[in-house]
Amino acid sequence: MQPARFGIEFLVRPVTHGHDHSSCRRDRTVDRTFDDHKAYYPGATSLRIRLTGDQRDGRLLGAQLLGRYGAEVSKRADVYATALYHHMTVDELTDLDLTYTPPLSSPWDPAQMAALAWELERRSAGAS
Repeated sequence: MQPARFGIEFLVRPVTHGHDHSSCRRDRTVDRTFDDHKAYYPGATSLRIRLTGDQRDGRLLGAQLLGRYGAEVSKRADVYATALYHHMTVDELTDLDLTYTPPLSSPWDPAQMAALAWELERRSAGAS
């Protein structure tokens, strides 16, 4: 991901405690761009999210976020960091009840829309 001018980028990934599980995982990554809040509300900017999960069991493995200052990037990074800490699946992100107000987000937060995109790709690839 190339940082935008005056952009903020976060990388959120779990601590593996010295265990390499890469041989038993099948990682799938989606890379999507969303508006940081509803486009009809002034000042909407792009927020790029790259989400990685284990295609075998759906577990969230990490996330990267890139957005402008004021795009509430840290809020979304906190969502992913909490999900990683609690070993959540990508699909479980869509069940979270996150705050919503048009100047700051959408009814479906971009963090959840990225999770939906990941699940759709996983299902279209034939994984259950």
